[in-house]
Amino acid sequence: AGDDAIHDGGSFFCATAMMGTSFGTLCTVLCLQICLVKIHDQSHVPAVSEALMVGIVLTLYTIGVALLTSDKGPAAPLGNLYYASWAAFLVSLMLAKSCFEDVQLAKSMQNQNDGANGDLAMQETSVGHESNNLSFAPADSSDGDDHI
Repeated sequence: AGDDAIHDGGSFFCATAMMGTSFGTLCTVLCLQICLVKIHDQSHVPAVSEALMVGIVLTLYTIGVALLTSDKGPAAPLGNLYYASWAAFLVSLMLAKSCFEDVQLAKSMQNQNDGANGDLAMQETSVGHESNNLSFAPADSSDGDDHI
């Protein structure tokens, strides 16, 4: 009876468990990479790079939670793996929401700067058009007032 379980669903169970471990490891590495870039160079983190990595993390956790918690998956019974899978998925959703809000903020700040500096669409720099380079940078609070 034990051999039948291995041949019927055991390979899916083991493959899904390995996939979940691989996805978790890859997502951890991607998130650590973004954190290290932000720590190392606080003035400029490309929005496209961060959004791409967040999209990858969200996609992997979506696939992971669907397969891990399926009927024959290793997280099918309620337990630590079930709850951890859903928690990781929800955290990745919150990360994606935060990234989306940051992109929207960067776009609105860029639009405000474009309006304040005149028609930048007609101006070119030596590198090219600067109006498409979004980045997440800390807000510059130096408005000339030195109030403490």
